Amino acid sequence: MHHGLLSKIGKETVLFYFNDETNGSLPWGTPFMDASGALYGTAEESAFDGTVWRFTKKGGVSVLHQFVGGKSDGAYPRAGVVLDSKGNLYGDTEWGGGIGFEQFYGTVYELSGGTLTLLHVFSGSDGSFPVGTVLRDANGNLYGATTAGGSYGAGTVWEISP
Repeated sequence: MHHGLLSKIGKETVLFYFNDETNGSLPWGTPFMDASGALYGTAEESAFDGTVWRFTKKGGVSVLHQFVGGKSDGAYPRAGVVLDSKGNLYGDTEWGGGIGFEQFYGTVYELSGGTLTLLHVFSGSDGSFPVGTVLRDANGNLYGATTAGGSYGAGTVWEISP
């Protein structure tokens, strides 16, 4: 048996385990690393409707927000988050933020100091079900895409200005 390839593979280290009840399950998207080496990300499900989490080697994993769905919150984050220079996190959720009865087409949010603010709630006509990590430019504009909705029902690319 040839072991040459195996000798070139690096060693994996598990940093933490998702446990569903407290920090979520089904992590999506690539974690974001800040200048101090802390990792930030999302998990699509939990005992609630998903989480935004932070991991540091000293402090372990902590939940920054647990989504509960409904009109004032998102549900099922299926992408990572981005961080600005002030420590605010931005992301989107596939569901939540209902416009009308059971119309939950997704949200774009800011998480600042533990407080979640919905920056946009999709209505269907402007897109629905965002699932990709948002991009943030130097001016603070956010960009992303939805997987459905819009004029033809096939999705949209959007921009939100501060």
